[in-house]
Amino acid sequence: MDKIIAETRKNAYDTLRITLQKYEGRHYLDLRSYTLPIPPSTERTPTRKGISVRIDDLHFLKSAIAAAEKIILENKLI
Repeated sequence: MDKIIAETRKNAYDTLRITLQKYEGRHYLDLRSYTLPIPPSTERTPTRKGISVRIDDLHFLKSAIAAAEKIILENKLI
């Protein structure tokens, strides 16, 4: 069960894809960089750049991202 949740362009060659995956009976949220397809394929190719987070750790990831966002906004980085 691979379900693409979101995808955004990183640059002219790569995209960041967030996917819900199941591996060996466990569910993971995968955040991974994908690059241009390697012919003859038309599908983008996953790279080693990324992480897989167990669904059990999703609350930790959410709170860490919220903390990072707070610091980013306080420092007016965006």
